[in-house]
Amino acid sequence: MGLKKNLLIVDKNDGNRKILREMLYNTYNILEADNSGDAINMLDNETEKIACIILDLVTPEENDFNFLETVSESKRFSNIPVLVATLDNESESEKICFELGAWDVIHKPFNTEIVC
Repeated sequence: MGLKKNLLIVDKNDGNRKILREMLYNTYNILEADNSGDAINMLDNETEKIACIILDLVTPEENDFNFLETVSESKRFSNIPVLVATLDNESESEKICFELGAWDVIHKPFNTEIVC
């Protein structure tokens, strides 16, 4: 069995991070940030490659759209898939996420078969 890849979870809610952590720890090394600003700092300072990011659509600073745009426009990070996790079922929000570089949108509550 090979080494686990790193997965970054960005969510202000520790409970949501815990759910994802418990669902995915067998498959990934889990890294966590409670806001998109800290996530950008982690990406800037990371020493090991992050294979995927799961971003909660609403973080304390509410600049998730900026985070998506920053990651997708960065030459260093644009190849990292960003999955947006949301309670929002509005297609307009999903459309914006995809326009800003999200690879997919997953809806809460999380379905283990979809997330894993």
